[in-house]
Amino acid sequence: MAINGVTSFSSYHVCSGSGIDAEWERIQRRLKEYGIKSSGSKATDMSKLRDIEMREVKTLTTPSSKFLTITKSEQEKIIEQKNSHKVNKQLKKEEKDEYNSEKYQNTQKAMNTLGEQIYLVIKMKKKNG
Repeated sequence: MAINGVTSFSSYHVCSGSGIDAEWERIQRRLKEYGIKSSGSKATDMSKLRDIEMREVKTLTTPSSKFLTITKSEQEKIIEQKNSHKVNKQLKKEEKDEYNSEKYQNTQKAMNTLGEQIYLVIKMKKKNG
């Protein structure tokens, strides 16, 4: 018994009078771009293509330790950011060192003044005592 509109039958697929549909042609063309042969089944080919594309999306969106190709200007921006970060860090360290140095000097002055006052009090007690 013949099926209306069917001109050929094979173990892989049924071709209508118009041949392979446009979507399957597109799927087969994309598979060829990835270097994969068509299986002869639209559903299998579609599944293969979906798997490949999902793997590709995961690869593109997942951080990795691999080096990425970047342009010269992007490389210069990254280096500039690192250098400015180092400069800012150095400036903060110098400011902190200066603050600590100033604080240390003020502490030393206060201790010297206190030492002098204690010395004078002891000296006065010896005189009076």
